[in-house]
Amino acid sequence: MAAACALHTTSGSEWAKSPSEGLELALTYTPQRSIVTGSDSGFWLQGGAADAALPIGRNLSIAINFAAGNAGHTTASGAGLTLAIMVAGPCYTYFLAPHQGRARPSIFLEGLFGAAHGFDSVFPGSTTSASSNSSFALLALACIIHERIANGVLGCTRLAKMLAVS
Repeated sequence: MAAACALHTTSGSEWAKSPSEGLELALTYTPQRSIVTGSDSGFWLQGGAADAALPIGRNLSIAINFAAGNAGHTTASGAGLTLAIMVAGPCYTYFLAPHQGRARPSIFLEGLFGAAHGFDSVFPGSTTSASSNSSFALLALACIIHERIANGVLGCTRLAKMLAVS
């Protein structure tokens, strides 16, 4: 995710260097329309994410992602929903071509592990329901970085993305 919308902390003249030479940061707004199971009604879950990646080797970085979203009312009963996910793990970039004054075509892979927490809602259990719940989270992403859209912003074609919460 950090590669899909990376905002480098370096100046424009430093783009000739490898992207793995500086801290990468990204902020994302994420509106999501969801449907309530068993009804025709839905709700908007709105929030955002912050991503950071710090290089630790030639093509290897450590990444962290924090995302949160909130919906004021998800059902007719007025129950809301707040979700927060924090994951971290390794990122690997394989460069497909030498640098030619633009973003270097490359394959970007990451596997992030952490926790997800939902609260201010109704979470069903085996015998009762609870107002909050936590679980394991996994985020896996594979994409091809193919172009520089603007200073510090990269274009990415997603090959695969998976978010699993147990």
